[in-house]
Amino acid sequence: MPSKSPFVAVVLPVFNTARYLPECLDSLLNQTYSHFQIFAVDDGSYDSSGEILDQYAEMDKRLQVIHKANAGVASARNLALDVITASEVFEFVCFVDSDDVVVPEFIETLVQSLDEFDAEYCVCGVERYNQEAITFSGITSYPKIPLNQISALKHYCHIDEWESFPSNIYMTSRIFAISLLKSVRFNESLKVTEDQDFILRALLGLKKGVWIPNVLYRYRQRASSLSHSQKSTMESSFLLAKLLLENSNKFPQELRHGLEMRVCSSWLALARQGYVRGGNAKRKQLNEFLEFILNNCDINSLPKKYKKRFRIFALGKWATYLYLFLFHSKSKSKTKRLFD
Repeated sequence: MPSKSPFVAVVLPVFNTARYLPECLDSLLNQTYSHFQIFAVDDGSYDSSGEILDQYAEMDKRLQVIHKANAGVASARNLALDVITASEVFEFVCFVDSDDVVVPEFIETLVQSLDEFDAEYCVCGVERYNQEAITFSGITSYPKIPLNQISALKHYCHIDEWESFPSNIYMTSRIFAISLLKSVRFNESLKVTEDQDFILRALLGLKKGVWIPNVLYRYRQRASSLSHSQKSTMESSFLLAKLLLENSNKFPQELRHGLEMRVCSSWLALARQGYVRGGNAKRKQLNEFLEFILNNCDINSLPKKYKKRFRIFALGKWATYLYLFLFHSKSKSKTKRLFD
């Protein structure tokens, strides 16, 4: 542990998660690291989330609660960041979602790794789980790996040397130096993909970071979460695709194909369900998204698995529909092999 423990801010947006919120708060307040403050933003919850936050805040002064009208997770996180940066007392900030939990060493391990590598940014492993079982767990057999701006962006885009490496796109598996975020805020027009946009822009200012194999964050998968709303996901994914490709000149040249892969992966994930189960309006949106990709991405530079799919999609909507219908009708194991 550094001789002077950095003051860490934790951003916790909350909206109608009363069922899970106590478990989340307990995991944060039982951290082995003590020099931190939680900024919980109640984003207009209409269940008992606000009351739970107030009760916990009375018991522990490390929890500061802000109540506001509902405007979405990006707005809630931005409000917390404004308060944190204005205080000028915090050195690092991390993000936690109110239906997830963190291990007791979450903050301590991140801070120790930052100090060890003199870093401004650290990303850790994640475990995904639902009420039945753990559905994914990060791999812990790797050493810690230092990152510069290019390698951090490549890791996030999961390309080149990082393509077969443990990776995740979660906002919540990362800690940032406040200096990286002074001019970076969440795009409030993005309802689901706001974290992807934020991370990519924040990493543009990075000099030194570190990837660590430790699985410190537990992400709860639940069908009712915002990320499972197909309408908001479609609209935000398409808007993010336009933002990434239209502003790709702001990123290092070697990242262009990584951004394109991110866009293509997003469309493919939406298309799996949308073409088969979605109505005409959903298919129209998917077709518009696909046309944008074909007009703005260098398909020939993408890996073979992407090129194969887009050759099929370029044949037209019926070939696309048939391919995805056949894909969708496969068993889960065969489906994974087809697309992965």
